[in-house]
Amino acid sequence: MSHVAKLQWMSFLFTAVCSLAAPTVDLQLVTSNVTNPVYITHAGDGSGRLFIVEQTGRIKIFNGTNLLAAPFLNISPMTLFSGEQGLLSMAFHPGYATNGCFYVYFTNTAGTTNIVARFTASPPSANTVNTNTMQTVLRIAHVNASNHNGGQLQFGSDSYLYIGTGDGGGSCDDSGPGNNAQNPGSPLGKLLRIDVNNFATNYTIPPSNPFVSTNGALPEIWAYGLRNPWRFSFDRATGDLWIGDVGQGPANPHEEVDYRPVSSPGGENYGWRCFEGFGTNTCGLTCSNYPTILPIIDYDHSSGRCAIMGGYRYRGTKIPALYGTYLYADECGGQIYGLATNGTGAWVNIFTNDTPLTITTFGEDQAGELYCSHYATAGAVYRIVWKDTDGDELPDDWEQQYFGSTTGAAASADPDGDGFTNLQEFLAGTDPTNAMSALRITFIATSSTNIVIRFASVTNKLYSIERTDILTTNVWTTVTNNVAGTGGVVQYMDVGAAGVSNRFYRVRLLP
Repeated sequence: MSHVAKLQWMSFLFTAVCSLAAPTVDLQLVTSNVTNPVYITHAGDGSGRLFIVEQTGRIKIFNGTNLLAAPFLNISPMTLFSGEQGLLSMAFHPGYATNGCFYVYFTNTAGTTNIVARFTASPPSANTVNTNTMQTVLRIAHVNASNHNGGQLQFGSDSYLYIGTGDGGGSCDDSGPGNNAQNPGSPLGKLLRIDVNNFATNYTIPPSNPFVSTNGALPEIWAYGLRNPWRFSFDRATGDLWIGDVGQGPANPHEEVDYRPVSSPGGENYGWRCFEGFGTNTCGLTCSNYPTILPIIDYDHSSGRCAIMGGYRYRGTKIPALYGTYLYADECGGQIYGLATNGTGAWVNIFTNDTPLTITTFGEDQAGELYCSHYATAGAVYRIVWKDTDGDELPDDWEQQYFGSTTGAAASADPDGDGFTNLQEFLAGTDPTNAMSALRITFIATSSTNIVIRFASVTNKLYSIERTDILTTNVWTTVTNNVAGTGGVVQYMDVGAAGVSNRFYRVRLLP
């Protein structure tokens, strides 16, 4: 059979979105030589470095091969490490590769203030940073309790810095004056948004912040009604916001995941302390100011669970079946969960994985692959991978599907005699036991006025993307030719195509 014949059209209307399978993932050890890791990120500078935040006050670098002995940053002398206090996260400025600026969130030694500070690496490729470059950006008073500090920093697609703060601690938001999360005059229990792009000032207020003209409200506030948004993230493909808000306990506890699209103007009230989850009135309060924003999912504390660890929506290429799934975990139970939409658009758990870890954070590398931590004095960082028991680069799910065993195929074998090895067939998304099997389009959806197409590919192979509006004519028009395979998922955008009422696509593997 010729390579050109090895195809089949994929019939999707332009509004269709592929359904996601539930892959079996595994954890691959990256490094075990870290202490109390609480955050993992990258610099966006093409260096391939992973930056691992230790709650004790240090940031370590994994350079792709080794964990460097010298810390990237060490502010332990100015940080209180105790309970939920310490160095809690970091965020690299979108222009870090040029300006070397990054931001950290930590607790001062008195335990009374959480500080957002800027440091500058010079040059940006440096593996150590001088602490004398520190500039304090924002101080958040946290004087009455030591818990619920929030601590996440993230830059949104708008290049503004978002800061998650806890409600001030205690129980039922009763620290200090109490009801901090619902108080627009308090920075606690909030998501803040500030503009740090003018390095001559600490920060300015984005003019589109929702409360800039509201008397008595802090103009830094983007959203409120949060208990302890320990980890939140932005979808790198869409800019949408995801928040894992840690719940109350021990009576009627509910952990929740909150979601808002990038089109949101801000100003959302997520409900705490009036309720948590889907309306649970944990604190026995009567509230008249109920929010309009409910979580997309919540869960209780059965199965040893105690606190949600918000994660990321997977946008990597190594696990195509996981693409678009939001991963999150529970700190105490060690479970990793996945959220995706079903055929009706409802959010459902499509994947779970039990681990023995105390997971305190997820992280992304620059390619969109995901990581998680194990929190301990002898802590560790793991990469999330497609489970491959025999290490032959063929995932267990795939080998089981086609060969009836998780170790049933050789990567170099060609059981259907079509000239492609099992490994190539896996990467291309084709059936290794059927020489007439189709190439697989893994995703198709609209984006503004365009149609986005993604398909699995083989390294050093070329592909043609074709389209038709009427299947019965079997007349196909080439959209683009000689698309180079990468060994992962390839994306192509058919510009201006979303206005067509019906459109079908196919991918050809070229000779």
